Amino acid sequence: MEDPPANLPVYGTSALALLCLGLATAVIWRRLWMLRTFGSDEPSGSSTGGNKPRDEGVRNMS
Repeated sequence: MEDPPANLPVYGTSALALLCLGLATAVIWRRLWMLRTFGSDEPSGSSTGGNKPRDEGVRNMS
């Protein structure tokens, strides 16, 4: 009984998937490193969108 032939398209697709996964992981790590190293002093996730909150508040209408 002979060994079945190698399924080269599957090997190529698997190698391409591993390459894309590795590159995506490297990009995520680099972005996290850059944000930690060169990030702004204020957190960008604030709900004010960079604007200072005003002294005026919303009145309670009850």
